Amino acid sequence: MRFFEKPRLKIKRSKIHIDHILLASIILLLGMGLITLYLSAPGFIKDQFIYGGVGLLLLVIAAVFPLDVLRDKRIVIAGFVAVLIAGILTQVPGVGVTMNGASRWVQIGGKRFQPSELMKLFLPFYLAHMLDRKKEVGAFEDFWRSLLPLFIITALFIVVIGLQNNFSTAGFIAINMTLIFVMTGVKLRYLIGAWIAILLAGSVFILMEPHRINRIYAFFVRDDTQDAAFQIDRAISAVRSGGLWGKGFGQGDFSLIPEVHSDFIFCAYAEEFGFIGVLLYFFLMGVFMAEGYLIAFKTPDMYRRLMAFGYITIIVSQAFFNIAVSVGVVPITGIPLPFFSAGGTSLIITLVMCGVIVNISRGSQNLNLLYNSKER
Repeated sequence: MRFFEKPRLKIKRSKIHIDHILLASIILLLGMGLITLYLSAPGFIKDQFIYGGVGLLLLVIAAVFPLDVLRDKRIVIAGFVAVLIAGILTQVPGVGVTMNGASRWVQIGGKRFQPSELMKLFLPFYLAHMLDRKKEVGAFEDFWRSLLPLFIITALFIVVIGLQNNFSTAGFIAINMTLIFVMTGVKLRYLIGAWIAILLAGSVFILMEPHRINRIYAFFVRDDTQDAAFQIDRAISAVRSGGLWGKGFGQGDFSLIPEVHSDFIFCAYAEEFGFIGVLLYFFLMGVFMAEGYLIAFKTPDMYRRLMAFGYITIIVSQAFFNIAVSVGVVPITGIPLPFFSAGGTSLIITLVMCGVIVNISRGSQNLNLLYNSKER
């Protein structure tokens, strides 16, 4: 029996599964994010609403786009080159934009975007594509030919982000890409060696910039004379002030919360909606996470499984990193809160990732039929 013989498989398009629970959690999280931004930093809401609309349109496109088309060698190479060049452009005078000491943005035609967000989208796809190609028996045993090139390419993107003075995102991507390798079954000794190199390079990056040392010092010592310590203290105060039920819709005072529209927007949400609102947020994020991982783990195709796993992990870990900063559990990182933080590139890329996960959930039923038919 031929693998793609349609008459024997009897797959009906009308029965393709759509994960309504996943979609509902995405829409609710986006709605909560827009409301919180409107209450805490209304000057950003108009642009954010537009970005949300664009992101939802791209989510729909990503949800129906045939993912195997992206595996064409020419498309993979073109995507690799385009994303890498976009990252390098942050260092080009007149094109790259530097704010608060970080050159994370590229400005074209009056609009800014963050290439590091494109890398969050591209790297899980690229690794899923390449690791799926190397999944034959024994491929992962050949470190020098199969794995080392992927480690080097991943490290190249991480270095480009690090050169933007965006150390937190570089470390964040390194952690998430490591988890994709773990998911594939790469031997632990290879990953340990890679992480020794990452930690050594990371230590050098930290020592090169005084503000990074100050953030770590402020986190452990909480010296009130340090700006970073002041930011952490104000953020924790805002979260505590929400109490059980919150101060009420539009009753919060966000004037002293630093970067309330981006890095510390969770503090504004907690102050407005209190502990009950925080529980609601964690419930919705938990539903989103559970549905995302169920989709990843039940998909028989490694390419789609790794993509779904990579995207859901990036979105969820961003949320928990951001919240951990807001409550003083980790040093200030500059990682945005998905669906909430102001920023067009971050919101649009997050919604595109969600669209791909929805796409994989739609196709998982057909893939299971295909694989089961092949086994028979």
